[in-house]
Amino acid sequence: MERTGIYSWEYKMDPRGKAAGICITSVDQKEEYISVPEEIGGLPVLELGDYALENCAVREIRFPSSLERIGRYAFYNCEKLEKLLLYDDLKDVGTGAFTGVHRVHSICLYQQREDAAQTVLQELLSDFSETIQVTIQFPDREVRLLFPEYYEQGIENTPARIIVNQFFGTGMKYRNCFVNRRLQMEEYDQLFPLAAAGERRELVCELALLRLMYPWRLQSRARQNYMSWIREQAEQILPVLIREKRLEEIRLILEQAELPEQVREEAALLCAKEGFAAAVSLFMMHRDRSSQGEEEAGQCMIRSSFDLDEI
Repeated sequence: MERTGIYSWEYKMDPRGKAAGICITSVDQKEEYISVPEEIGGLPVLELGDYALENCAVREIRFPSSLERIGRYAFYNCEKLEKLLLYDDLKDVGTGAFTGVHRVHSICLYQQREDAAQTVLQELLSDFSETIQVTIQFPDREVRLLFPEYYEQGIENTPARIIVNQFFGTGMKYRNCFVNRRLQMEEYDQLFPLAAAGERRELVCELALLRLMYPWRLQSRARQNYMSWIREQAEQILPVLIREKRLEEIRLILEQAELPEQVREEAALLCAKEGFAAAVSLFMMHRDRSSQGEEEAGQCMIRSSFDLDEI
């Protein structure tokens, strides 16, 4: 057993008995932000060993592209773990690797090729029942997807004297959108009506906006479904986006959703009230474009309702 910095490690041997790489066997339990090195002593770090971070205080961990395996119960009872960053070179996640981990909300996967099988993503998602945002970082683009939560409950079948496990929430269905370990975006998008009917409005809004903002393999029919829901819910979701200062999402809705004039007016006035000047300008430009050719072109309702100098 060797030690370097916060890591204890041992050599991984090839069939000829020669050192081929490094297996990290333990990490300092007090570390909250960990970036596992690509190599130690000139050899690639290939594995995170069994129970390597047991009871660790880690909140965020970044794996190197060299890592091929996460061992059994590697993150056992890491109750503070929230974010994972890793490469698609990771091939295997051991049994119970994330037992006792319930706060992960973000997974970032660096995908070297767009046509590569996303094996590790399917395995990772199966370990978490909580709502998780997945970012897939391709060399030339970024994709963001939301996987809702689900929970499992045992229901007693009294006549048969058995317990039947039932799943609640759409999260399990979303996690099953894989064929031969490839994420099937058409199947993912077809689940939206179920999510819209059964999940919280805030979650459905986030799911729809992410697909529209990052339209990877988004077909026209699915796009229409997402946009129709956004249009129907605009009066409720725009105030939230305005208060959170989410300019790009507001821009997308304003430019593509064809909102009723009253909804646009109320949202614009709220922008002014919140001091969100960038969004105010956005509404002004949109209003000016839509009113071209009219007698009062350029005199938008926002200008008549407040003075920009007061913002």
